Amino acid sequence: MKTILTSDEELRLLGTKDEALTQDARILKHLLMFPNRGLTPLEAWTSMGVYRLSAAIFKLRAIGYFIENNTETVWNRYQERCAVASYRLVRQ
Repeated sequence: MKTILTSDEELRLLGTKDEALTQDARILKHLLMFPNRGLTPLEAWTSMGVYRLSAAIFKLRAIGYFIENNTETVWNRYQERCAVASYRLVRQ
C-alpha cells in the first residue's frame, strides 16, 4: 500500500495551477480537494475533460491509492433512473 502524503505535499508534487496537469493528476487533485464528495464520470467529463474516468482510477489504484467506488442512482434527460459509478479517495 502506498504511503499517503498529506494533501499539501501531494498537491505540491502535482504542480501549480499554471502548469498543465495530466488527466490522472487532475483526477487525483480533485479527489484530494474534495475528499467527502464522490466523483462521477459526467463530472469528470464536464469539469476536467476526462472521458475515461474508470481508466484514470485504475491507474491511480495501480500506483497505490485506495479509491472506493459506489453506485449512485441518477435521472437522465428522459426521466429514467440510471446507475453510475462514483469514486472517492479513502485516507488511511
